[in-house]
Amino acid sequence: MKEREKQPNEIEKDAEKPRTEEKATENNLGYYLLEKEFRMNETAKKIIEEHESKKSD
Repeated sequence: MKEREKQPNEIEKDAEKPRTEEKATENNLGYYLLEKEFRMNETAKKIIEEHESKKSD
């Protein structure tokens, strides 16, 4: 059975797929890095607070 030719709009949609997936991956990575930075900052604050409280003792 002969495969039908894709219409121009179908070809455009196929061309967009990788970019969409790539952009989603970039967004997920950006979110992950922001979350990681936030956690690192929170950890740093706790360490500084502990250090300050030990200094004052």
